[in-house]
Amino acid sequence: MRAWVRQTAGLKKEKIDDHLDRIHEQQLRLKIVNDRGLSQLVTGLRAVLPDSRAVLENKYVLFASIQEAMRRVWQTELQEQQLAAGWMLSLGYCAELPAGMNRALTATLPASWYSLLNCGVHVMSESECAAKRDYAQASPVYELLGLTAGLNGKELSPADKKNAYRQSMTYGDWRQFGLDYLRDHLSLTLLGRVQRPPAFAIIHEADAVLLDEALTPVTVTEASPEESPSAIRAEMTAYQYITQYKKATGLTGPLGEGTEEISGWYKLSCVAIPSESGCRMEEDPERIFVTAQEKRSALVEEVAGRHASGQPVLIGIATLSEAVLLAERLREAELPFAALYPSGAADNAAWLKTAVREGAITLAASEAVGGIAAAPEEEADAPAGGLFVIAAEMHASARTLQRLKSCSGGPDTPGRFCKFLSLEDALIEERAEEEREMYKQSRKPIRKAEKEIRQLFDRLHASLHHASGRSRSRQIWFDEVVREQMQTVYSVRDELWLKERVLPLLDRYVQFGISEMKRLGSHSVQKDLEHLRKLVERSGSPAPEDRRGALHGVPGLLQIWGDIWHAVTADPAAAERLPLWRQTYMDMLDRYWAEHLDQMKDVRWSVEQHVYGKEDPAAVFQHAAYTLFQQMETARRKCFITWLLREELPSFLLSAKSEEPVPALERSRR
Repeated sequence: MRAWVRQTAGLKKEKIDDHLDRIHEQQLRLKIVNDRGLSQLVTGLRAVLPDSRAVLENKYVLFASIQEAMRRVWQTELQEQQLAAGWMLSLGYCAELPAGMNRALTATLPASWYSLLNCGVHVMSESECAAKRDYAQASPVYELLGLTAGLNGKELSPADKKNAYRQSMTYGDWRQFGLDYLRDHLSLTLLGRVQRPPAFAIIHEADAVLLDEALTPVTVTEASPEESPSAIRAEMTAYQYITQYKKATGLTGPLGEGTEEISGWYKLSCVAIPSESGCRMEEDPERIFVTAQEKRSALVEEVAGRHASGQPVLIGIATLSEAVLLAERLREAELPFAALYPSGAADNAAWLKTAVREGAITLAASEAVGGIAAAPEEEADAPAGGLFVIAAEMHASARTLQRLKSCSGGPDTPGRFCKFLSLEDALIEERAEEEREMYKQSRKPIRKAEKEIRQLFDRLHASLHHASGRSRSRQIWFDEVVREQMQTVYSVRDELWLKERVLPLLDRYVQFGISEMKRLGSHSVQKDLEHLRKLVERSGSPAPEDRRGALHGVPGLLQIWGDIWHAVTADPAAAERLPLWRQTYMDMLDRYWAEHLDQMKDVRWSVEQHVYGKEDPAAVFQHAAYTLFQQMETARRKCFITWLLREELPSFLLSAKSEEPVPALERSRR
């Protein structure tokens, strides 16, 4: 096992077995150390970690301390595969862990290691329910070691969220982490931010988050007038958020071809941690039927027989229509069953514990079964025969089908897996209707045509999987273009929080606006400039006297405007107006970015049509995205300059003349 992990990882000089042996040696020494001494040992590692000569030895000590803490808290220790997975995560890999192994406790190894850098570690799950479960298991271990952990949730107040993020490790649903990131970048005050800059992320069920939900958006909205949809203020996908981290790793079940997508999209290498005893699962040949009715009848008969013998059964379905029909047939047969769907994530954890119990029948969407393989080991003995898993349809995703298959057996629990297919399944109806009709007309017995039908299913599934993969990769590429634009916008926002950078940043935009108006010879602002010059003449112009008569028309007025701006920014009173300028510019920044996101959705949809033409959709999208972004930048700067010209500078001049303060905060909201 150890040599194979090293070979898969591509680490020529890395010997995983040597590292694990050193961890075990360190743990033997720690058995005589009391709890307080163990805590002091771990917290003391922060001071010596920067010493590169001791990094490896410190990691041995830390992993051994965690192993010893688990023994004291939960009366259990991590298996060799879990230690190996934790070690690989600490090196920045994504680890495929065998079914039935507790991933929540495995993640404490890399989480504790990264936390020693004092940057904050986010431990993400695919649902809030799963995050609470993982936190409940891991937090007592951290507490014994003197480390701190927080739990993030949608019900928390900003103050509670900020406290959760201050801990060494923060657990939560990835969506909440993403929403907090967006809200932080919409905040008008630094005190309104709750997160630290994204540093380290450890993702449970990494295949679900990094692949299945890669294009799932999280959105911050604001209330709109009645009968109008809520306006989007900020939005990003899981891919766009995860790639903000300096380092992101994860734990997952079997990935199959998903390893290529994770490697290509996230630049994250994956390693498979094999089971020492192997997976005790047997796969039966596919059972093929001519009609869907025949398939369902045989499936229900098979389930009834397994249920009568006490063997638990899990039925995986790919479409809602098939789920409804199968549920109806199970009720007719008076077979008790539980339903497990992705939308019911809050209830899934409870079903996962009962799915493997004696005689249980679970009807599950294939996407919802990942947690079964990742669920902590139960104290109850496995029922006779193990879990019998039936794939009632051929799922479009090979990885999802593999995940369903992996639920049937683990290193310590036996199981069986079988596919029930028919010529009326959705895959055949949508993609091979002609071949199906040809078979029906031939009247060949199903037993004699099984080989050809299996090959047809395999060919269609492979074609659908590759087409889906190409589409996802294209969408990810689109997401990357928008992510780079988002970083540009948010970097400007971050720059505005640096007091010494506000004036230079705004001054660049003013100078750009003046030069653009001069170049275009715009007369749209001439009336505003004339009004501004009159105010200057009444209050005593800060511009040089000789420019009043020397310059005429728009160029002359723009020159006077530039002189006024420089004089205003040099005035000590301008410091009092910096918050107003910053807030106004941030408001405009957010508004134009939200409008740009809406435009990009339209572009994304229209560009997809180029897939069927001769044009490269990626090139078309990149050109459109770049053009629209430049237009947004120009419009935003022009809007700010217009506000300065029509409202802020006249207000400042009138305020200076009357020596009366101007209600800045009220004006910023006009």
